[in-house]
Amino acid sequence: MGEMLLNAFDIVALVLILGATWIYSVLFRKYTKSLEEFYVSGRLVPWWMVGIDLASVALDIGNLYFTLTWCYAWGLFGFNQNMPWGWVAGSWFLSMWVIPVFFRSGVITNTTWLEKRFDPAMRQYAAWMQILQRSVVLAGMLTGIAILFEISTGVSFWEGIAIAAAISVIATVVGGKLYIMASEVVQAVLSCAAAWVLFAFVLKGVGWNTFWQEVGPYLHWVNVPIQIIPGVPNWIAFIGLVLVCATYGIINQEYISKVLSGRSEWEARTALFFPNMLVWSVWMLPFAFMGIYARIIYPGVQPADYALGYFIRDFIPIGLMGFIIGSFIATSADFGATTQVISSLFTIDFWKRYIKKDAPEEYYVKLGKILTIAWCIIPAIWVPLQMRLPFVAMLYIMVTGAMITPTFIPYIVGSSSKFFSRKSAFIGCLVAGVYGLAVQVVDRFFYDLPPWVAHSWMVPIYTSIICIVVMVLVSLYENRTKGPIPDEELIGVVISKRLNINSDKVQSILAERLHKLMSMNVISGGVS
Repeated sequence: MGEMLLNAFDIVALVLILGATWIYSVLFRKYTKSLEEFYVSGRLVPWWMVGIDLASVALDIGNLYFTLTWCYAWGLFGFNQNMPWGWVAGSWFLSMWVIPVFFRSGVITNTTWLEKRFDPAMRQYAAWMQILQRSVVLAGMLTGIAILFEISTGVSFWEGIAIAAAISVIATVVGGKLYIMASEVVQAVLSCAAAWVLFAFVLKGVGWNTFWQEVGPYLHWVNVPIQIIPGVPNWIAFIGLVLVCATYGIINQEYISKVLSGRSEWEARTALFFPNMLVWSVWMLPFAFMGIYARIIYPGVQPADYALGYFIRDFIPIGLMGFIIGSFIATSADFGATTQVISSLFTIDFWKRYIKKDAPEEYYVKLGKILTIAWCIIPAIWVPLQMRLPFVAMLYIMVTGAMITPTFIPYIVGSSSKFFSRKSAFIGCLVAGVYGLAVQVVDRFFYDLPPWVAHSWMVPIYTSIICIVVMVLVSLYENRTKGPIPDEELIGVVISKRLNINSDKVQSILAERLHKLMSMNVISGGVS
């Protein structure tokens, strides 16, 4: 056991904030009867709530560290890739092309649409890649929660993981998606408030002038005094990491499920930009500034995620720690949301699709709840590896860039053009994923490849290019040998689809229906 920093008031505040999460979930039990209710809130959520909750996807404790540690490593350059380019660009693509086809197709998971547009192989590939990615994300959340508990309460690292996971997963299973969205609106407000309170105490402790003088050199968007990749201009490295960030919302079922919880396509598309962007920016900025300053006052910390706990320990007075820590850890409700997403992918895309196709809705909901609990254990296998890296989120970047980033290509090109053939998506993503995995394995276990080839920020550039090139080549071959996909199969699946309508046939159908209506009126008039 380490040193307990919390007094009695802090402990009460911490317990109340975390305990209220579970109690609050009971209010939403009636909204967990069907798959649509359990996974997309029955599509009942207003736009403002969707927008705040979309921001809260980035307000989970994993992303809390993500922002701080990126800026610890690269200054405001890390914030730039996340917010104005990564998050905005990804949301723009979603709003313009992806979300409209999801609504019109009536899907619950983003991978279901892939089968409608391409084939079952692509659906399964994307589903399992998401499960891999979200497992890494869960491991990051677990690590972040454990670090806060370890520094503030003295409990062991693994005890902290168990406590927070239990609170968030139980609440999610009881309350379902609507609980997650309703509770995260509250947690977003608490987390934003706690972030700015912590930042204010840091400024007070070190002095305004001292703080800004020391962080100033790292506030440039791109030309920070750090070479990100040896021999590669920062602006090229910038492109690679933007790909990792911009694709986050598109390939992330957790994000998509919240958008699809909106009451209409219009409300969902509106929520992607407002209040999503505003809330996310307000929350992220203090962590960005503290991350930059942490490299100065806490140099050499590994993983750098510990710097957040050190700020709380060194600058927050006892009596206020419970609120700060409780507010940050309360965002671990998103931990339950992520396990639920993995559950939905396994239940809908695999179990319901291949194992048991025609079971009652209650069966799938029960299975989903069981899997939601089960998947909170598996990600722990990644934790020891994360703790050996400079910062926890580095594992996410490595895995996503190598194997998962290419899966965003089929969503964009498949929803906007009918040119791409059925098999093109799976073959393109598979070839790109094999290349990305091979480069990472060779570089880390067999031979040191040049940074411009094997750096985790360069790999997503190559894998994305490989994916689109292979998709074009395969589509050219399939369209020539088998013919393009028939127009009628793409209705509601491709947003820009314009059907070739035979005007003579349409006029004939209208005339026939008009004749029937007139006949019915004549008969009706005669009877009366």
